[in-house]
Amino acid sequence: MVISIVAPVFNEIELLPEFHRRVSEVMDGLGEPWELV
Repeated sequence: MVISIVAPVFNEIELLPEFHRRVSEVMDGLGEPWELV
């Protein structure tokens, strides 16, 4: 099973790297495949 996270964003280019880092930290800890859309 792949966990999909859907994150609607608009004009948030400055925040995306931090958002991705935080989501990755949590999701990688689960040990399941995941994707951020």
